[in-house]
Amino acid sequence: MVNFKLKYVFLPLSAILLIVNCNEDKIKTNTIAISAIMDSIQASTTTASATVNPTGGENVCDGKTFTGSPLTVSGDITGNTTWSNAIKLSGTVTVKNNSTLTIQPGTVVFGETGSSLFITQGSKIEAVGTALLPICFTSAKNVGFRAPGDWGGLVIIGNARGTRSSTTEGIIPLPYGSGTNDSESSGTLKYVIVEFAGNEVSPGDELNGVSSYTIGSGTSFDFVQVHRGLDDGFEFWGGAPVGKHLLVTGGMDDDFDFDEGFRGTLQYLIGVKYPVSCGGTPSSDPHGMEMDGMHSGVSNCTTGPGCSNPSVSNYVLIGQQVAGSRAQRHREGMQGTFSEGLSYNFVTGITCENSGNGGTTGSVFNKILSDKALTNGASCTGTVTNSITKLPITSLGAIDSTNCGNGTSKPDFNIISEYSSGAAGPVDSSNPNWWADWTVYRSK
Repeated sequence: MVNFKLKYVFLPLSAILLIVNCNEDKIKTNTIAISAIMDSIQASTTTASATVNPTGGENVCDGKTFTGSPLTVSGDITGNTTWSNAIKLSGTVTVKNNSTLTIQPGTVVFGETGSSLFITQGSKIEAVGTALLPICFTSAKNVGFRAPGDWGGLVIIGNARGTRSSTTEGIIPLPYGSGTNDSESSGTLKYVIVEFAGNEVSPGDELNGVSSYTIGSGTSFDFVQVHRGLDDGFEFWGGAPVGKHLLVTGGMDDDFDFDEGFRGTLQYLIGVKYPVSCGGTPSSDPHGMEMDGMHSGVSNCTTGPGCSNPSVSNYVLIGQQVAGSRAQRHREGMQGTFSEGLSYNFVTGITCENSGNGGTTGSVFNKILSDKALTNGASCTGTVTNSITKLPITSLGAIDSTNCGNGTSKPDFNIISEYSSGAAGPVDSSNPNWWADWTVYRSK
């Protein structure tokens, strides 16, 4: 313990010297970042949460030191740009003109209240971190004072097909849905953490952690965590991207949301709700997955690519018995194949409601376990086995009403032997414990 404290006391002292700067805005920016570091250090001297084997995500999101002032970015980015070190978003930042935004490993992007990052049609984001140096999008507020909805989130707009042309959520809505290239690439997210996002842009309308509008199969999400968001973790409108090793923790609304002809391939997914006492205000229907085949007002699945029809496999969804919650909600012509999944501790289990918007067939289930029976008001097929009677994973670690994710005990999402033969869950045999070492779990 003594050695750890000495190690981290010197880091902020060197950083404090950087405050001497005649630019008032830079002084203010450094104060935010250094306060966050000091709060993290203070917490480590009073609890064991940061003193033993911190993850790469904790080191970057909570305690990164950096040279100089964070670069404040606002407005439009109209040429190829590379971010490193520390960035501060101010307002809506838009990457346009077929530009590529490259973000280096270990970069911290601080979001001010009301800020967000949009990648427009034809442009790309290449954010490729590592397990030791993930890229972190986080709140500009101090550690210990952060909360769901502190800033907006990441929005990516591609050129693949959807069921309609419309505009995105956001303070400045942008067009999407006019594309026809299902194989297009809007970039790469790898070892990326997006936390405390979901800023409300109008009453009842919040941005998500990662919003994906009609992005193609050339787009890759791998090892991406959305943590403590006010709205959905990942939401996909149309498109056909490939996503693996995706984790949503402590969100206030749906962990995964599919809409408007989404045809992506997703594998190795984890969704975990936090106790309400850990802070934040859950929505009236905080589901594990919410899925719509079409968009509102459409009576059949003949528009564009047809109803949402993704392949989703190897997942676990853990609820907290919050009012209105469902493990999975399939509606409005939703189709797709769902395999090797488990769900536990939602008020309602898996429901199919395909009568809303056209579609003669519903979703197909293969090796799905739940603690509640399937409610099939439509034409979903396959079997949901109602056999789970206890937490199906090895441990939630410090995700409880006392610790709220703070502590050295990290979750272990391996499926216990009692259920592993019935459904594999999020376990990747080629990369065991893929969720370890780079993720974050503290509630604030």
